[in-house]
Amino acid sequence: MVDGQFVKVSGANNAENNKIVQIDTVTDTVITVKDQYTLVDETSTATVSVKGCLIQNAKQSSDEVRISYFVERALQDMDPVYRWSYRGLMVNSISMSAQTKSILTGSIDFLGKDSLSYSDGTKSQGTLVNAVSTEKLNAAYHIGGIRIDGVDLRSQSSPVFFQSLDFTINNNLRGLQAVGEVGNIGVSAGDFTADGSFSPYFSNDDMYQKFLNGTAFSLSYEAVNSSTGEGYVFHFPRCKVQDSGLEGSGKNTDIQESVSWTALEDPTTQITVQIDRFLADYATAPDDPTVYTGQSNCLYRRIIYHSGFRSFAPFFV
Repeated sequence: MVDGQFVKVSGANNAENNKIVQIDTVTDTVITVKDQYTLVDETSTATVSVKGCLIQNAKQSSDEVRISYFVERALQDMDPVYRWSYRGLMVNSISMSAQTKSILTGSIDFLGKDSLSYSDGTKSQGTLVNAVSTEKLNAAYHIGGIRIDGVDLRSQSSPVFFQSLDFTINNNLRGLQAVGEVGNIGVSAGDFTADGSFSPYFSNDDMYQKFLNGTAFSLSYEAVNSSTGEGYVFHFPRCKVQDSGLEGSGKNTDIQESVSWTALEDPTTQITVQIDRFLADYATAPDDPTVYTGQSNCLYRRIIYHSGFRSFAPFFV
């Protein structure tokens, strides 16, 4: 485990301790959590577990990594079966969205070498994989712990509620083309960026003041299925407001604040994005972080993989 990681505490006799907390500092024997999280003494009979896994962007260019994928699309109800093979795909961007009265949605954008089509079933290089059986997360039951600067805005004496939470992580890839080549001869990575927006019901001018003063803030929120314990925490340790405005269409309507933000590198942790994942079964998770290093013109700025997650793309599957 590492400083700043979100972990799930379970097995405590005191129910107040069974929750997701953020680590402040960690040693071989002591885990200290952030001050915003309240824990109470446990009995000697408690069998408490602390578990989690995460990915982060790079802290230095020497830790960059380049990973590509092969994706196949097939029309299996046709004879012969038509297939399209997309080769050398790299993750260009990932977006996630939480909207009221809706399941959580997202998209993954790829950029790669080329695509080939076949009408011969023997050309297939892929293996069919069944869709996951886990329950879909929605914005009503599964979004929790929306925190600005570590403070849960919904648990304050004057709570702040949101209508939407969105973000996009972008590698700004570009395809390299050449005379005599149909597909791309390579893919180059641009700046790693993360941007987002949220729409709270207006209750104070805190975010607007951050906008006027250029004040940085941290943002994190949970998307977790409480019945299974599976889910994520999306964490952006240093953000700045790009735009903040109030929207009210007229009488008998509620005023909403529309906030767009961009994530910056945090000087303390040297990260821009951290995504923590919580599993129902950690039996296959490694005890130590695995760091994959690769070429300097890689897809991401350092990724620390726990539990064998090899990129942002399969991390969400």
